[in-house]
Amino acid sequence: MTVLLIGRVFGHEFELLREEIERRGSEVVVVDVDDWPSGKAITHDVSDESIRLGSESLSIDEVEGAFVKPLTIFNAAVEDRLDGVVSDDENPYAALTQLREYRGIFKSILRSLEAHGATVAPNVETFVWDEITPHAYDRFRAAGIDVPETLATVDSDAAKEFLADHGKVVYKPITEFGGAYVLTEDDSEEVEDLTTPVMFQEFVPGDDVRAYVVDGEYVGQFRYVYDGGSFSYKYPEGEVGAEPVEIPDAAREDVLAAADVLPTTYSAVDLRLDEDGSHSIMEVNSGGRFMLADSEGVTNVAEALADHLVE
Repeated sequence: MTVLLIGRVFGHEFELLREEIERRGSEVVVVDVDDWPSGKAITHDVSDESIRLGSESLSIDEVEGAFVKPLTIFNAAVEDRLDGVVSDDENPYAALTQLREYRGIFKSILRSLEAHGATVAPNVETFVWDEITPHAYDRFRAAGIDVPETLATVDSDAAKEFLADHGKVVYKPITEFGGAYVLTEDDSEEVEDLTTPVMFQEFVPGDDVRAYVVDGEYVGQFRYVYDGGSFSYKYPEGEVGAEPVEIPDAAREDVLAAADVLPTTYSAVDLRLDEDGSHSIMEVNSGGRFMLADSEGVTNVAEALADHLVE
């Protein structure tokens, strides 16, 4: 039987997972989506119940599992496409259509794998949550989970009022992924004349912690450490490391509850943990990275994922 590892290949994360899967007796096929969109073949043959991904042709029934990094498949760098990396057409709509159709065929393949009994982690139904982040926070709050106060808006007046109320906020995209930045009241001109909806959140003090949930089971956590002055591990100044950290039972319960709200079979849950023991759930990332802490021996997410994929 075969397990697919699908996404943009960064570092040796897929190698960590490959070793664990092969140790369990299954074959591994790595699908590096940096090769798409391109002239490389991708086929979903419905009548033959088979797929082709580049040089790999497989019967759907021989695939027992797939680990997917959704953000690197379905949220490709649009600006690269519009700059002509994969499309010579000067009409930007052609490039956007191309991306949409590639996303569609990948989702089709993954859905069929699930329908034929393969374990896909994270499960495909949860991919949509990366596109409706404010609604995710709404559901977390309804479930009693500690999250930052959040505003999604294209109204500059509403944004300025939120900034004035909190004094310091983080703003980031509503959908998919992208930069996150800190604003203070001195930066109010940054929210003048908004033309695109954006999400604002109160700035929550504390350490950056990432916790992992696989198939409903809590499998570990670590604290990010910096040698720079970043406000977030996502945009650090300098090197980032991982070290063990204990978290309160209430934080662990919120991590499990947040993964259950979506519900996702694999998630990396980011939270802020203050020195007084308080916490706030910042994000739930389907397919979030685990290489840093696994490589330093703080967590063993690859082992838990391999167990889930090869059952």
